[in-house]
Amino acid sequence: MDDAGRVMEWAANLCARGGAAAPSGGVLDEAVGGPGLAAVVARFGLDGLERRIVALCWARERAGERLFPNRSGGETPRLAVEGVRGLLGEGVDARLSSGGRLRRHGLVTVGDGGPAAARDEVRLGPGLAVRLDGEPRLADLGPAVRRIGPVVDGTFWVERFPHSARGAEVVKSELVQEEPTLATIDACG
Repeated sequence: MDDAGRVMEWAANLCARGGAAAPSGGVLDEAVGGPGLAAVVARFGLDGLERRIVALCWARERAGERLFPNRSGGETPRLAVEGVRGLLGEGVDARLSSGGRLRRHGLVTVGDGGPAAARDEVRLGPGLAVRLDGEPRLADLGPAVRRIGPVVDGTFWVERFPHSARGAEVVKSELVQEEPTLATIDACG
């Protein structure tokens, strides 16, 4: 079974037992989720509850209707804040607040971006599901995504200036455009 399959199995068991009220408390084994989830947890310093929220959203993304029946009448099954709270228990509201790590780093989205209300949908951030599935292809991350590689020509400029100055130069030369652009900088330093 692949990493996404193990996370979906965990989520299905959690849903079947009634979530945090279950004897296990909805604990997600550290091995479940594989290297993709472990890398996201380590990079953003997520705690156990934040890890479980990301895993639950990942399971919703991959399992869809099988795991989370659509009761809202929309096209896709929803996982609402109140559903996450019911499955994972105390602390969910604080983790899903607009100032929390999950939303601040774009790992999850809640509703239309304002304060989290009980019936707001909770989803993985754009491109995160393919990152959790394994090494993503650029085309899978979103439309018009491109990789800007590091400067490795060994010039005096590269050796003399700190990473922050080199990052600023990449932003000025590669990302500043007249049209709006969504950019993420990954693995700097």
